Amino acid sequence: MKMRLLDTTQQSPTRIMGDRIMQNITLDFHIQARVWLQEHPQIIYSATDLIEREVGSGLEKKAGDKRAALEILIPVGPRFLYGLLGAKFIPNDSGKIVVQILVSTTEEADYKKSIASEQHLDTVRVGLPREYSNSVIEGALQALNPQSCTELGSGILRFDQAAWGEIGSSNKIFRQIAATVVQLLALNSDKNQTQLTEIIKAYTYN
Repeated sequence: MKMRLLDTTQQSPTRIMGDRIMQNITLDFHIQARVWLQEHPQIIYSATDLIEREVGSGLEKKAGDKRAALEILIPVGPRFLYGLLGAKFIPNDSGKIVVQILVSTTEEADYKKSIASEQHLDTVRVGLPREYSNSVIEGALQALNPQSCTELGSGILRFDQAAWGEIGSSNKIFRQIAATVVQLLALNSDKNQTQLTEIIKAYTYN
């Protein structure tokens, strides 16, 4: 389905805290997204397991930690898709990227500030249950192409922020969100709002 970018300048205010940004983005067909750059939604959950995968070799260490997160609600006919993921990239001298997924139980606290909760569409819980963890790994590895690996450099890419809906979440949506978050982490500082939105469209709606 082809998406056309709406003018969100007036409709979607940006919250700026120092160099930290949270942006509301609205696309066609009532698709809503929240993007955090150098910030996170402050969703804390206890990890019951840690899943790791490695990618790349001979990568240089880049300066500075990075953070990015994406929450999205996609109406699909009478249904909808929902998910939230956030990750931190921590540079090191390993020469490779280690992807880490923090897995939770399905009994974490409700996330009442979610897009889906605020519209009374779904019961959203904090955390990333095991049933979605492999999809997050798949999406992250898909997005870690040679260019993204070079942009990030060597380090740990840790998915440590997440929320899921009892009705709207699926393996597909978490795979797509994970790929998008990797691209957001790899953003250059000179990317503008249009480029940011194009990344969300390209990786989330395929």
